[in-house]
Amino acid sequence: MAFRIDKVIKEAIELLEKNNIEEAKRKLKYAYEVYDRHAWLSKDGKLYEKDVYDRFSKKGVPFKSTHSFDVDVIVLEKNHKVKLIECKVIRKDFLYLYPSDYEKLYIIYRKLKTLGYMPEPIIAVKMPKRKKERLIILKEEWMEKGFVIKIRFHQGSRRITVDWFVPRKMRNDCKKL
Repeated sequence: MAFRIDKVIKEAIELLEKNNIEEAKRKLKYAYEVYDRHAWLSKDGKLYEKDVYDRFSKKGVPFKSTHSFDVDVIVLEKNHKVKLIECKVIRKDFLYLYPSDYEKLYIIYRKLKTLGYMPEPIIAVKMPKRKKERLIILKEEWMEKGFVIKIRFHQGSRRITVDWFVPRKMRNDCKKL
């Protein structure tokens, strides 16, 4: 369930009307902390998208996508090549990409492929805590079969690995057939 700041503020106002000042303060403080954290993460993500956009401007014609298109950066290159880049900033040492996370990217990938383009789906990952960045090219079979993709930083070797696996629910559904 998503955090709704307007709902929390309304609840805080109701508490103030009931003269429950301490509880209202607690709710407002919590709302501010969540809002501040979300704004910071969102700002960091937007800056990373701009950085990726700037980096690819030397290799082709980049476009910053609107949120209605659901791919962060699109780069048109020579010979009908198109890079579809989804940017992710992660605070932990791992990230799971579920089929729902890359579903729209895969739909656009398929449409471009049927139109005769050579699209390349890429997940650009930034780990600011570890000062690491990676471009991960998604394989068509991963997206087609709906695999979960795990991106992980290994502390000992300081490497980033990419693994894929079939979700447990899919395995159970296949056994029933």
